[in-house]
Amino acid sequence: MNIKLLYSYYNNDLRNDLIIDKHLKKLNFIRIPAELGPKKGTNKFKKILERIPDFDLCILGFGEDGHTASLFPKHSALKSKSSAVAITNSPKFPPNRISSSLTKLNLSRYKIAIACRKGKDKVIGLIRKKENLPIT
Repeated sequence: MNIKLLYSYYNNDLRNDLIIDKHLKKLNFIRIPAELGPKKGTNKFKKILERIPDFDLCILGFGEDGHTASLFPKHSALKSKSSAVAITNSPKFPPNRISSSLTKLNLSRYKIAIACRKGKDKVIGLIRKKENLPIT
């Protein structure tokens, strides 16, 4: 099986892709070109995603508010039907981000949500209650 993984990352030293590059093979990963900025990076990312009908596996982390892949609760980016979305007013640093849309993520055959660091108990409870959050 040719597994393709999608991950989101921040455009700074907290980028998840730095951890992935260090510990896992890069071959199966799709890099989001955040260094190009929201507009150019999103356009390039859309072209990359057009070649991939869906993902076999999507591994996502999530925040204390239930956001995942830079998609925040009640944010306008959640409504995007495009494969990729630019986030220019993120409620959490950094303000400019690029992500796959929730629509595209939901097409993944399998999804894994990983909870790391303290402070996730509350959101895990909300997930179990099937609250309407991006991670759910």
